[in-house]
Amino acid sequence: MAFCPWNLNQEHFHNLIKGAENQKDNWTVHDILKASIIFSTYHGLCGLCAGMGLIPDLDIVQELLTLMGPEALELMIS
Repeated sequence: MAFCPWNLNQEHFHNLIKGAENQKDNWTVHDILKASIIFSTYHGLCGLCAGMGLIPDLDIVQELLTLMGPEALELMIS
């Protein structure tokens, strides 16, 4: 959905709504709409930040290094 949203079709949504063996595992239309809104908002804001060339605040990175050690830097890079 993130890389090829044009490949979504009715069958994908049908499987989410009615495709599970257990009735409790099925999604409602409201669940799908909420997930879509959250996903599109997050994805859009990430694209905006990347397009503007925003970088992490150095004070926050230094605090993470102090609290977590060098592993925090590896998490920031990946």
